[in-house]
Amino acid sequence: MVRTLLIMSTDSNTQRTLRLGLFDLALACLLSCCSAAEPTTMSCATTDRDCNQQPTARPITGQRGVWLDGAIHDGSLMLAAYDQGLGALHSWQFDNSALRPTHQISTNNPSFDRGQFVAIKSTTDNRLYAAYYDAVDTDIRRAIWNKGNWTELDGMVDGGSDDVGKWLSLAADTDGGWHLAYHNASQLTLRIMSIDAGDAGCYGEDGLGTPLEVTHAAMADAGWPSASFGTHTSIGVLDDGRLVVSFYDAWRTNLMLATCSGSNLQLQLLDGEGQDAHINTDVGRWNSLTVDPLSGRLGIAYHDATHGSLKYISSRDGSLSPVVIDNGLQAEHYVGLAASLDFYSGSDLDEGLPRIAYIDATNRELKLARQSVYGLWNTTTVISLPVSNDTLVGFGPALSLNVNAEQTEYIAFTDWSKEKVSMRVATCNETGCTEATE
Repeated sequence: MVRTLLIMSTDSNTQRTLRLGLFDLALACLLSCCSAAEPTTMSCATTDRDCNQQPTARPITGQRGVWLDGAIHDGSLMLAAYDQGLGALHSWQFDNSALRPTHQISTNNPSFDRGQFVAIKSTTDNRLYAAYYDAVDTDIRRAIWNKGNWTELDGMVDGGSDDVGKWLSLAADTDGGWHLAYHNASQLTLRIMSIDAGDAGCYGEDGLGTPLEVTHAAMADAGWPSASFGTHTSIGVLDDGRLVVSFYDAWRTNLMLATCSGSNLQLQLLDGEGQDAHINTDVGRWNSLTVDPLSGRLGIAYHDATHGSLKYISSRDGSLSPVVIDNGLQAEHYVGLAASLDFYSGSDLDEGLPRIAYIDATNRELKLARQSVYGLWNTTTVISLPVSNDTLVGFGPALSLNVNAEQTEYIAFTDWSKEKVSMRVATCNETGCTEATE
């Protein structure tokens, strides 16, 4: 009997097979995402590690969560998730025992593709922003939660003719400005855009409110010429107002960082080629960037596909250096997919303590990594999914971690282990974790 593993991917063009050779991993397929909108199913034989794409039927109404994101707003966890059946974006509020549906964010569309790559963010002035990809118009739409209702804002964000908005990430500054990073699928580049931010943030050659394009020429000038980059984006705002964007360079398989202010742009390699001269590395998918609200330091969690590991970068003493948090190669596990980073920033601390939610695909576990005040990391298993018949099916490709002021960690995820996909929330603290479903 050949046991196969079914995983979800949003990449219809690239499937990579992990070949470590030192041991027989139960999981041998990378959950690889580049630019395609529709999820596909991959079947991977554990005996020879061959992976084949399998077409998926249109999900039925009520299946949701391929794309989801969360934010703590008014003391509660708010979630936005795409409903594959309706082709619309919906929101839920978590009341510590169950997910309660609130409102639909986007309008229904029969083409089943409005509301993907959603990002939501709570602002310091108690507003809640949502941005998402509209594949009908191949652009970005926005909505604001105000007094218990979502209001869609008129017009497209980018407004150009290119297909833009996949791999969208969102940040808000202290004055309520919107800052977005996203992939330009037509040019295979990265765009950064600031809206309602005055002269803060970043903008293009045409001035305020226009996108700053990270071009192929800019990458070449920085010493990293690339034919395709700008997926797996994650954006943050530094204390001095500069924007920072981590992103994946699919051509060179590197993790990159863009820093911009106005129309000024800097690019640097964070991890990848050159870090180990003996290995053709592939790092940077599923990166999650967050700025520590206490110290202003930058943190980035991400997946190392070469070693099947979870890694973390923090800015300290003016340098950015990667460390391994969960060594998949050493443990004979394949870990670090769908990494999501947040900080616990209690009033008794001088700097926040990072928390990372991620997937151990070999053991079919949702895991949580915590750093102590002494700088030591420990990992704990939050959820384990059972084996079903002769296949292993598990988590969807999106996680959302949010930590509140009481050090409670909320992890939103989707469970693909049953015929109908369900959205779930795990609540964790020092005593353990509990679960809630829709």
